[in-house]
Amino acid sequence: MKETRMTSVWQRKEVVLLKVAKASGADFRFRQQEQREAPRGAVGSVYRKVNAVEEIQQTKKDDFWGHAQRDEAARLQEDKRVEKERKEVEEKKTKEREEERREEKRKEEEQTKEREVERREEEERREEKRKEEEQTKERAQQMEK
Repeated sequence: MKETRMTSVWQRKEVVLLKVAKASGADFRFRQQEQREAPRGAVGSVYRKVNAVEEIQQTKKDDFWGHAQRDEAARLQEDKRVEKERKEVEEKKTKEREEERREEKRKEEEQTKEREVERREEEERREEKRKEEEQTKERAQQMEK
């Protein structure tokens, strides 16, 4: 009788589990976990043998990039120096042009003054000539009388 009872308990348990599995909408499997055995063999390590060629190549790469950075810094410094020189030359040329303009203006003013002086002198000569002509006319008129 115990056997029958046991079988019926197990059967009921299976029936209940099937109903629960269907009712929840998920496909549950109730099995006992299988015990997996850990792999037997050598224990691994992260150690890698040093490869001298790779180390040298890495050093060369580092040297290359360090050299490239130094070259770039030198190029930037040279660019700044060239730009500074260009600005200085430009400023010098600008000052020279301004000085040339001042000199031209001064010469023009001198020429203007000279022309003014010449114009006045010419006016004075004309005035003197006119006066002389008037005097000559007056003398001629006086002689006629």
